[in-house]
Amino acid sequence: MVSNKIITIPDWINTLTNLEYLYLGSNQLTGTIPDLSALTNLEDLWLGSNQLTGTIPDLSALTNLQRLYLRSNQLSGEIPPSLSNLSNLEESSQTGKSYDGLDLGYNHLTASDPELISFLNIKDPDWADTQTILTPLTGCPDGGVLSVNPATIDFGSEAVGDSLALTINTRSQDCGEVQIETIEIAGNHAAEFTYNENKECYQGEWQGKTFSSCKFSVVFSPTLAGTKDASLSFTFNDSNVQQNSPIPLVAEAVDPAQPNLTLTPSTHDFGTVTLGRGPFEAQTFTIENTGNVNLKFDTMALTGMDASQTFLRPSEQCQFSVQLMPSSQGNKQANLNLAFGTITKDIPLTGIVTEPADCSEANITIASLSNGAWDSPDTWNTDTTPTASDVVQIKTDHTITGIAFAQVKTLCIEEGGNLVSLDNSALEIQAIDYIQNKGTILGKDGISETVPCSSKEEVGTESCAYPGASVILKVGSSVKQYGKAGDQWWYSYESGGPIFNAGTIKAGNGGDGSQYAAPD
Repeated sequence: MVSNKIITIPDWINTLTNLEYLYLGSNQLTGTIPDLSALTNLEDLWLGSNQLTGTIPDLSALTNLQRLYLRSNQLSGEIPPSLSNLSNLEESSQTGKSYDGLDLGYNHLTASDPELISFLNIKDPDWADTQTILTPLTGCPDGGVLSVNPATIDFGSEAVGDSLALTINTRSQDCGEVQIETIEIAGNHAAEFTYNENKECYQGEWQGKTFSSCKFSVVFSPTLAGTKDASLSFTFNDSNVQQNSPIPLVAEAVDPAQPNLTLTPSTHDFGTVTLGRGPFEAQTFTIENTGNVNLKFDTMALTGMDASQTFLRPSEQCQFSVQLMPSSQGNKQANLNLAFGTITKDIPLTGIVTEPADCSEANITIASLSNGAWDSPDTWNTDTTPTASDVVQIKTDHTITGIAFAQVKTLCIEEGGNLVSLDNSALEIQAIDYIQNKGTILGKDGISETVPCSSKEEVGTESCAYPGASVILKVGSSVKQYGKAGDQWWYSYESGGPIFNAGTIKAGNGGDGSQYAAPD
């Protein structure tokens, strides 16, 4: 129910105790988040991009929750420490927010509990940087507010003679087409702060409300050591609109600078990992700035991938996680390289990746005797056909003609072994534990037309061009489906195994036609 202009979350939602997924993002929800404690089966809760207010309620009863999206609302106050009990929330991928497990950005939230802050820094690393502070504006026809992000304009401790720039984002709401016209820095140490004159601003309307936004940089360049006193103020293109109070600029200058950091652990061995099966446990690393000056985070590099720049104030910590996700077996070694200005750290990472044992001879319960049909007992050494509890082996130089749909425990195709579709029918194998292909899995090509097709609608009918056979491989201990077995709409969040392909998997090409070709 995304983007449907829903305006309230009904109280009776808490009676839907079997609910697993609740998607109400990008509606027009107002009011507070209701009691959801009875929804203990909930895995996804999406309430982002609405107008919800109040605090985040206690969600600790939702122990199955894997994804929680509250981004872009008007939630405020302390984040409840009990949120850290949601241990099944997926960790941040560090590559964008679309599929991460937690997103609290662009609200007015704070946190003070150390354990909660550590949890948030792992699950939603930019949660603090994306919160905003609200400054009331007078003279607005509808009583507006000015949001400033980051919530605290804190430059930390900068070395005398050095500088640090922070990007400031402002957004006014319910003030018509008002925009920031001038920026002023005042206070005893205003000379040590500058701002970018070329601010980027825009205005618009959404869901009946007017907004204006500006982005610019403020630079702190200290000349003398000490605590700095300055503030940030704005004037607007409408003289009736005024900012009620300036925004403090928090900064400290140090001389001499003594940069330092601690990193724990300083090395990590992932031990033995089975290819495609794991365990894929993440190792969390903690960085703490133990010096007296900001540490500018230049790069995090692993196999050439860089992270974006940030910084740590003195005594601040940040955490990140690393996983070993191998694509081949053998001894693995890598170095994670961190650079904080003049300080660099190399973290040696090691691990051993072994091949899954599922396809070892001792595990095979049924194997091919010769070329033949999947559903013929004569094809197999047990004189029976494979079942959902079998570990099936297709041996070298054997070609097995498959059926439309088969369930097995494990499928093992040796090098030179072949599994092909029956005519141009789809070939679907659903395995509980594992699929290993070192040979060929092939969907047959569709038959070309025998008489000219007179219309596109005839494609796939008798004598007209037939589609190629699809190849559908699924692995999971519990595959949930919409409709009958074999339907293309399926998903599995349950434990299972991988699909390991060292051979060829290819669907069939569509048949040719004089006017219309069949799909592949």
